[in-house]
Formats: sequence, structure tokens, C-alpha cells
Amino acid sequence: TTMRRIERDELDVMIDLCGYAGSSRVAELLARRRCAPVQISYMGFPGSSGASYVDYAVFDPIVVPYDAPELREEYSEGIIYMPHCYFVNSHRYVARDDILNDDEVEERLAMRDKYGLPRDAFVYCCHSRPDKIDPATFRAWLRALKRVNVNANANANYSGGPAKEAEAVLWLLRSGPLMERNLRSLAHREFGPGVESSLRFCDVSPRSEHLRRLGASDVFLDTPAYGAHTVGCDALWNGVPMISLLRPTAAAAAATAAAISTTSTTTSITTTTRREEEDAATTAAVPVPVNTDKLASRVGASLLRACGIGDEMIAPAMKDYEDLMVRCAADNEWYGGVREKLKRGRDGYDADGYDTGG
Repeated sequence: TTMRRIERDELDVMIDLCGYAGSSRVAELLARRRCAPVQISYMGFPGSSGASYVDYAVFDPIVVPYDAPELREEYSEGIIYMPHCYFVNSHRYVARDDILNDDEVEERLAMRDKYGLPRDAFVYCCHSRPDKIDPATFRAWLRALKRVNVNANANANYSGGPAKEAEAVLWLLRSGPLMERNLRSLAHREFGPGVESSLRFCDVSPRSEHLRRLGASDVFLDTPAYGAHTVGCDALWNGVPMISLLRPTAAAAAATAAAISTTSTTTSITTTTRREEEDAATTAAVPVPVNTDKLASRVGASLLRACGIGDEMIAPAMKDYEDLMVRCAADNEWYGGVREKLKRGRDGYDADGYDTGG
């Protein structure tokens, strides 16, 4: 049996790569009895095991910050810190042929045609599981869509040209007809028919097709309630920048408040900041605002840091997230620079996101 094999091998360290994230023989064995002097949880489950028999968990300073005791105290394990992103991948070795490069113009246009995406539109994409999309984030996406499309039509009218059908579209993974109908209904009801018509949906596909079709999009949208982990790696590997929300930790917020208090006698530390006020307005229709305290919400930011575009693509507040969406579509030079920086890091080994060889 597996247990006899473990006893015979006299293992010093045993690592569980699944945890509560699925069916794992190792996780079951660890729960029944101690199998090694040191037992470690890694990768599979995005959080603490809460189990006395798991001695350590492997993370990084973004997902479990050094200076955030309010987050660290949620973990029963000792933390082993990776120097960069803990969420390693093998894309460089197993997905080399699944990239849709920018110079493959005809293939990229054909992929857009295949999935009903306008050839000249700016495509925002979220192919994460639909249950990861929270109401506040979805509304922020729709607001950004409306801003981009209104600006595009205003510019067209100013220049005497015809109004465009859609300057930007939002491409989502379909989980069923009811999901699509509900999202379209919300978009139409709260933002109008123009925004509703900018929604596109696709079905789950085989992995190679999933990887390649991501290259037909322009920006991948992370979901703050439960972020993109594997699919975030997939998008970034395809050279598609991702926008992720990462709110400041309590320590960082306190430092900001202290800095404000020393430069202004009219601002009280106890008052909300401008961004907090904007976020309150942004999430007014949602009873519980989106936060990024839990590890599952912070992986996207860790991936962006490891890929070298964290400064450009991590938003500290929901209003910043929305503004960043608009900037990506409106500022071609800036967006092109971010995209080139991402691909340069991927291809030149000068970013850590895909350099598992160290």
C-alpha cells in the first residue's frame, strides 16, 4: 500500500500539492497519521489548511505579506517564503506552441471571427470561472466599457465619421444560458442596450484551444473575490496583460494615513480617503465591498509582479481598476509598452514568472 511504501522509504519531508482543492491521496494520508517529520502544504489550496499535522505552507510576500500580521495570523502553519511568485508553472516547457503571437495577424483575426469578436475592437477578457465574478467588479467592468465606447463615438462624431458599433467588448466564459441571460439583463437595465451588446460569451474548450484563443484578447480581467491563478498564468504567457486589484494592507494604509496627517492639518486620520469614498460609491449597490485580504484574491498581483508589469497593472482601489481598463483601450502607446514589456520578460528570461529553472 501507499502507507507501507512511505514507511519503507523513511521520508524526511512530505508535500501535499492538493489540500482541500480536490481529491488527494496524500491529503487523506496526512489527515490520518503523520507520514514524515516535516509535512508541507503547497500550491493546490489557496489558504491555510488549519490542520495541526501540516507544519509549513509555501507562499510569497505578495499573497501573505511580511508586514500584515492581521493576515498572517489566519495561518496555522509556519510560512516558507518563495522569493518571487509561489504559483509556479511549466508553460515555458509544455505550452510553447500554444501562443498566438502578435505577428500572426491573420490567425488572430480568424480567431476573433471564430468567436464573434469584432476585428478592430479592444477585447477585455475574463475566462475565469463565472462564479468568481462578484457584482461590484462586474459593474466596474460595465462602467469602463461604457466609458470607452462613449468616448469612441464622441471622437467619431467630432471627426465627422460614423458611430462605431463597439470600440470595446467584454468576452466571458459561459456557464449556461441562465448566466448569460442574467448578465445581459443587468447590463441592459443598468447601463443601456449599447453596453449589453458589447458582451460576448464562449464555451469551455480543450486546453490547447483555451490557451491559444486567449491571444485574441487585449487585456485579461482578474476577479478580486477569487482571483485568476492558472488562467492568469495562461493569459500572461500569451502576452496578454492582466489587471488585478490589490488593496493596501492595514500597515500600508496606516502609513499612508500618517503621511497625510503630517502634511495637512485639515485631514483627520479617522476620515476616509478619497479612494475609499470613490470605492464606497462604486460599490453602493453591493452590501459587502470587495476586499483582497484572502490569499485567493492576491495571486494575480503576485503573478504580475513576477512577470514585471506589477507597477503598471495592479490597481489599489476599484476606481483605479476601472480607470486602468479605460487607459488600456485609450492610450495605445502606453498599452503597447506594457504588452511589449510582458512579452520581453517572457521571451528573454528577464522576468521570474516563467523561469522555473531559476
